[in-house]
Amino acid sequence: MSHRFTCGSFAAPLGPFIEGAGQKGGTVLGSSPTAAYLAFDDVVVAVTARAVPLMPNAMAVIERAGLEVFEAGAPVVMSGAGLRSGRVVLVWEQARPVDLAVPLNQGSDAPAAARRGRDLLQMLGREPDPIAAIAGACPELGTGEGLEGVRLLQTALIAGEPEVAGRAARLLTGRGPGLTPEGDDLLAAATAGLAAFERPISMNRRLARDLRAGFVLHDLGERTGSLSASLLGHAAAGWVIDPVRSLLDLTIGRATWGRSLDRLERIGHSTGRTYALGCALTAIALAEGYRSHQANELRKEKT
Repeated sequence: MSHRFTCGSFAAPLGPFIEGAGQKGGTVLGSSPTAAYLAFDDVVVAVTARAVPLMPNAMAVIERAGLEVFEAGAPVVMSGAGLRSGRVVLVWEQARPVDLAVPLNQGSDAPAAARRGRDLLQMLGREPDPIAAIAGACPELGTGEGLEGVRLLQTALIAGEPEVAGRAARLLTGRGPGLTPEGDDLLAAATAGLAAFERPISMNRRLARDLRAGFVLHDLGERTGSLSASLLGHAAAGWVIDPVRSLLDLTIGRATWGRSLDRLERIGHSTGRTYALGCALTAIALAEGYRSHQANELRKEKT
């Protein structure tokens, strides 16, 4: 019995990879009723069901489920028309690209970023202190080196220190179980949040770039799984899971981003929640760093 799926949309970063496919051979990493993960050398492609929020390395099929027919370890071949793995066929004749780029929030300011962070924590039902909120919600990040990594991440954002960002990344990358560990999800959210809020807080663009680079280690493949490494790499390039874009968009109202938060929280056992908490911590920390910088400049002027 053959199984046929139709791709309805795909994340824009996948466009060049799909169009230049020729014929690429890969392997099925694993699958569930609503998602399958395919590896083509160092590129991981997610195939997701219609109700699953689109990831920056994903193509979404119009079907609601059934993707467990992709067998882990089976070979897969991608061409310009679609892909095949055994008796499973996926075609993308009418598929459309979806832009998952992080909003840049030009015209917004630091207080708006801080408000978004506080509102996120409130809507999540968590403590107003982002460190306490993360420690309470994410077991792997609530004690020991995990908690130290979260604190270093906050310090790096407030003080604008790429070296500290790298120390945080070394403690957080790969920390936790699952395809996307909690530490990786937090780093991806922080990296995307930096791209979204660097303009509202008037951060030097070179510093923002260096901070993002600090959060994404060069040896990701040795520290974490291929899917998580792929999502971290996309976050560094300014591409995120679909609902996260709304959480980072300071131009939209609470009702709109609140619906996106509901969708995000349904992703994985802890992935969506950790992303949301990471966005909150990043917004609040960057705004605090901006206030400290402004206060220091004012003191200099007075002296």
